[in-house]
Amino acid sequence: MTNYIIKEAQEDVMGNPKENIRIVFDTSNQYVGSGYIYVNINHDVAPSHPLNIYIDVHFTDDELLNKPLAVDLLNQLKARASEARKDYPDLVGRLYYGASNQQDKKFQFFQSNGFVHDESTDLLRMSVNDYHSSKSKLDNVMIKENPMTDEAVINRVLTLHNSILIRAINRDELNTFRKKPYAQHITAYAKGEIVGHIMFYGKQNDQGLWVGVIENLFIVKPYRNQRIARHCVDACMKVFQCNDFAFAELEVWNINTNAYQFYKKLGFKKIMETEVYAGIAQ
Repeated sequence: MTNYIIKEAQEDVMGNPKENIRIVFDTSNQYVGSGYIYVNINHDVAPSHPLNIYIDVHFTDDELLNKPLAVDLLNQLKARASEARKDYPDLVGRLYYGASNQQDKKFQFFQSNGFVHDESTDLLRMSVNDYHSSKSKLDNVMIKENPMTDEAVINRVLTLHNSILIRAINRDELNTFRKKPYAQHITAYAKGEIVGHIMFYGKQNDQGLWVGVIENLFIVKPYRNQRIARHCVDACMKVFQCNDFAFAELEVWNINTNAYQFYKKLGFKKIMETEVYAGIAQ
């Protein structure tokens, strides 16, 4: 039987402290796998458990997931998560793994070791022709297309986005987004300051119909519940309607209940789970 050695990483990786990373070698000092935890505080979008600790493992051979080695690695990561948890004694916490398909082997591995499928990211969709724009007007707030060419504006959008939403984005992702069909940014301004932002683009589905994809809507906290989000979506849907798009769709984390209910009220309906998450209390 082959023996393995689990070591702590020697340096930080992509902003994740080395203490959160484990690397697995065989007795010949050949790399065979790794695992890590990543601590993320989600106050805005996940009020029921603002401390989310993501955990993942990877092996060069998936068969190792069926070996005691995988459980040993998992237990070391869980112990490290417990240590990290001590830095946030007042927050509700959760250790979780996510996968794009519930049948993923790693998802099954985590479920077999005490993790429970409790959340998902859902795809919501509606017919563009069924959408009706708001008849209300905004006071002292301007919604307009943003070409994202001004450095200060780009920096501000990225800073706000990454402080509010779960998944951070960077300039490389913005450049990739810019190349997509019908790609646009819509920004909300109040008193000359950015108070909201939304992105969208178009794609063709398997039937050749155009679908508008809405992404990354955020509104800064002092300006929420003032219909700004609705008017941002209105701006997207107007473009979709003017270009004869058939559908509009977006993804939303189902625990983000405010966003979920907001889109359902607009007429969006759940089509499928695009990602599934299994978690345990931490």
